[in-house]
Parts: sequence; C-alpha cells; structure tokens
Amino acid sequence: MTEEFLTWGYERASLTRISAKVGITTAGLYRHFSSKEDMFHFLVRDTLEDFRKLTSRASHEISAEESYNPFQLDLAVTWTEFIYSHYEGVKLLVCCSAGSRFENFEEELIRMEAAVRNRIK
Repeated sequence: MTEEFLTWGYERASLTRISAKVGITTAGLYRHFSSKEDMFHFLVRDTLEDFRKLTSRASHEISAEESYNPFQLDLAVTWTEFIYSHYEGVKLLVCCSAGSRFENFEEELIRMEAAVRNRIK
C-alpha cells in the first residue's frame, strides 16, 4: 500500500493496483478499510501521533523567556531524527497527500511555527 501512495500520490493511487499487489479483491480491501482516505490515514497515523506528541512537548518546553531559534542545534537534531525515523510517513504527508484531508499538512507546520514565534515575542 505504501509504495502505491508514494509512487502515485493520494489522488492517483489505485485500489485496484493495491488489491492486485496484496493478492485480494478490491472488495476485500473495503473489508479492512472503509475508503482510500481511511487506508492513507492508516499509513500515516503513527507519524501523526508521534508528531503531535513531539510538538506538544516542544511547545511546553519553550517559555517566553527563552530565545526561540528554530535552527538551534538540539532542535534541529530532534527534527532530523524524527524525519528519518518516520521517513515514509513524512514523505506521504508532505509529498503525496494532495486530494486527501492531510493535503494541508505542510501549511499547518508553517502556521504552527509562526504561532510559536508569535507566542515567544
């Protein structure tokens, strides 16, 4: 499943190709997933959950007295480690989610970054 979405993106991913690759009918896929969107969510849910945990922890750790620098080495290392340990999920969310409910993931990241910067100022 992951390969199909990484290759074709959400909009052009084919449930027929996925079902053929996993050796079941398309109807069989629908016994496991209610929709293509549900299938995509299944593939990115762990990444999203870990992302929310990390951003929640990070936002509580930054206080108004601190000088916020998104390029701070320990912060950069944390995010780099996150991206590499969740590589496929991040790639699906950032590069392959057009047409899904996750297509604005990158814009949401930018809004979150701006919100943190405004809170610190």
